[in-house]
Amino acid sequence: MDERRTFAELIADASRKRAFQVILGTLSGVLIILLAVAISALVFRAYGWGLFVLTPLVVGFTTGFLANRHELRSMKATNGLVLLAAALGCFGLILFALEGLICLVMAAPLAAIAAIAGGALGRSAARKGKAPMGPVYCIALLPLMFAVDALYPPAVTMLTDESMLVDASPQQVWRAVTSEEPIREPATLGGKLGLAYPERAQFAGTGVGAIRTGYFSTGDAREQITEWKEGRRLGFVVLSQPPAMKEMSPYETVHAPHVDGYFETGETQFEIQPLGKDRSRLTIRAAHRLSIAPVVYWEPIARWAAQSNTRRVLRDLKVKAETAI
Repeated sequence: MDERRTFAELIADASRKRAFQVILGTLSGVLIILLAVAISALVFRAYGWGLFVLTPLVVGFTTGFLANRHELRSMKATNGLVLLAAALGCFGLILFALEGLICLVMAAPLAAIAAIAGGALGRSAARKGKAPMGPVYCIALLPLMFAVDALYPPAVTMLTDESMLVDASPQQVWRAVTSEEPIREPATLGGKLGLAYPERAQFAGTGVGAIRTGYFSTGDAREQITEWKEGRRLGFVVLSQPPAMKEMSPYETVHAPHVDGYFETGETQFEIQPLGKDRSRLTIRAAHRLSIAPVVYWEPIARWAAQSNTRRVLRDLKVKAETAI
């Protein structure tokens, strides 16, 4: 009986050790996410490879290594623990007002791939009996990468060029373009998720040098007219602009610097091309600057948001011109 009780105690002790390693691996991943976002965003103000790729890779490596250190788990089980750590870390970011839900959802596909890759590397290192200092070395790389991202931020210029045929004369289209009536078109999907979208405009004066105020869902943009050719062309440069999005969060204020200055709109132009007495082509061209890496991942999202807003404005102007508002 004593021997059986001793054997049962050994089994229970081994189970406790396995559970401890799983919990330690998961909580370590959560802590890395919280610290990495706080340091990269609030200290370095860097949104780049270090935050969106290296951080989830390190989270995956650390969780995968610790969870498999004493007992090798399947790849499926390791992936589950890695994604659990990532999910709990994201919950912590929302809880501590470091990020909002929509931003985390947008970053999730890239981060999940990096985390799973890191988990595979961590599991492999544990299987080969590597020293437990591996995760520590990886974590030490993060501040260095954040510093590199801060010193060499991307600055990619994106151009949008959207046109629409309007069954109205150039003068009717011009009146719609310079109208101060609210935009009646429903917000796009991006707008409903919190991305900034225009609501109306107001002019202080006319001609080159006049000030145009663009009212957006997230605040006001101050713009200066650079071109004013009645019935043909209206151009302006953005002097100041509101946040690019409003975070979905239970808190009024979210400490996420990326909503200001990391995606900006510069010079914008409305061009009206006469196609006959009562037909015109209205084109909106704009330049945008994106300062978040990896650009290959974020640029399509930013381009989609900009194009969606432009097309919404075009649809609204078409209705205004054709109904002679």
